[in-house]
Amino acid sequence: MCVEVQIRTIAMDFWASLEHKIFYKYNKSVPESMTRELKNAADAAHALDLQMERLHRDIKEIKDDDEDDDLSSFEELRRIVIHNQQFTLPANFIKLLGDR
Repeated sequence: MCVEVQIRTIAMDFWASLEHKIFYKYNKSVPESMTRELKNAADAAHALDLQMERLHRDIKEIKDDDEDDDLSSFEELRRIVIHNQQFTLPANFIKLLGDR
């Protein structure tokens, strides 16, 4: 049995549903102006998908940078220098202090 699986963004799904209604459910010829508007809508949906993908990537980078900063700060807290000798405190000890 052959099947078709479509993976779409919300914008793509909205466009495809409308396009299906226009070309497969409408019994008359589709006016050229409507075809042109549908093409413009497809372009707009594509641009929106690209923008949302970029925003998602930017947010992930910000989040990853924050996590890296938090980890770096945590590692700095673990190091202590006494009489010019460096010691590393156990991670669980630092976490215990942070819980208070």
